[in-house]
Amino acid sequence: MVNLDKLLCSVLVVGGVGVASAQGVEGEAGMFRFSGFGTLGVSQSDNADADFSSTVFHPNGAGHTRSWSADVDSKIGLQLNADFSRDWSGVIQLISQQGYNNSYTPAIEWANVSYKVTPNLVLRGGRTVWPLLLRSETQSIGYGNPFVRNSTELLANMPNTYSDGFDLTYQFPVGTAANSVQVLYGKSDVNYPGSAPLLGQNFLRLKDITGISDVLELGDLKVHTAYMDLKYDWLYFDFLLNDVIYKTWSVGFNYDPGAWFVTADYMRALDKSYGDFTALTAGAGYRIGDFTPYIQYSSLTQDTLGDLGSFGTYPGDKQTVTAVGLRWDFKKNADFKIQYERVRSGAISQIFPSSLTNWQPNFLNNSNANVLSAVVDFVF
Repeated sequence: MVNLDKLLCSVLVVGGVGVASAQGVEGEAGMFRFSGFGTLGVSQSDNADADFSSTVFHPNGAGHTRSWSADVDSKIGLQLNADFSRDWSGVIQLISQQGYNNSYTPAIEWANVSYKVTPNLVLRGGRTVWPLLLRSETQSIGYGNPFVRNSTELLANMPNTYSDGFDLTYQFPVGTAANSVQVLYGKSDVNYPGSAPLLGQNFLRLKDITGISDVLELGDLKVHTAYMDLKYDWLYFDFLLNDVIYKTWSVGFNYDPGAWFVTADYMRALDKSYGDFTALTAGAGYRIGDFTPYIQYSSLTQDTLGDLGSFGTYPGDKQTVTAVGLRWDFKKNADFKIQYERVRSGAISQIFPSSLTNWQPNFLNNSNANVLSAVVDFVF
């Protein structure tokens, strides 16, 4: 029996994926290291009035557009690490997955240079992934997730995944535990899906992103907390918002002694225009040799209304997802997962899209979905 987080960390440090390797691995021969990861998957949804998707940045998914879709989870990522000296290193990571324009054009997820100010203090500049969730640093790597994917209900409260700017990370012990604090500042510009002739014109501009996160690791326990605030401009067809104040904080943990695991993430988002939201995901699994059956529950709840009013949804409206699945680690650095989900949704999906997007006129009369997904994850 193995601890999945520790196994992934060892694989990625050697392979060159993730923050630890982005800072360099001392003693490894050669300046450059190449690695990669990917997921090949397919999903099916029985709801023809909406598409099931893993992110709001996908223009479609399984359900309305097509009953079966390979676009929900499939991706391939390539990464190059460079150790320029003992203190200087860099990383660039490209990911090809379904984009807002329905293409698989590779996009830059990581692109930064880091400097080790002291053995415990690292400064990075460039593009980095927000450290907002427990698995943010490896959120694109399906092999590092015990489930098929990160909770879409959690990701609905993250208006993007990366920041262009700088961050500072300081590592220090707390008793017998290892602790790491990270502060960041930056901005982020992304495009939202749309339809012709406005395809590519819908955008989200995030500015003055300020955040802090803390990771505490003690044996088999990992605890993560984070806070972030920003302002955003959003254009969706002819609807424009400017300088909207957005704040969010989160707490999560993972306990994995090897034979079993339990994990959870909780996030609270405060949006001045759309109101306050709470997102939660929790899951557990038990390992039987190379097989790990698991369960997962996620929810997204509207707590209060914002300046724009109700838009047909009211405080207390909720979307929930209940999932059961099985992971099979059939070979080194590769797994197969099959997962069934029951999505219960409603009007809240039209304010904060999450698992169900691309709604059709009859969606509110048919707002639930049964979803079956199968994926193969790998790292190299």
